[in-house]
Amino acid sequence: TTGDAARETTREVARKSGLLMGISAGAAVNVATRIANRPGYESKTVVTILPDTGERYLQGGLFE
Repeated sequence: TTGDAARETTREVARKSGLLMGISAGAAVNVATRIANRPGYESKTVVTILPDTGERYLQGGLFE
């Protein structure tokens, strides 16, 4: 996943769920979502770990 996709996923998750996470977590969610949308994964459970919080990005403009 690209950095831009990770940032966009981070912002999207924050908007939709209120979950404050960092860019690494956004990348993990982005990849997990892409895997879950692959053919054959419709009835599967995809699990990912969110490795960071978004605290340090509150002042950096990520969530503006």
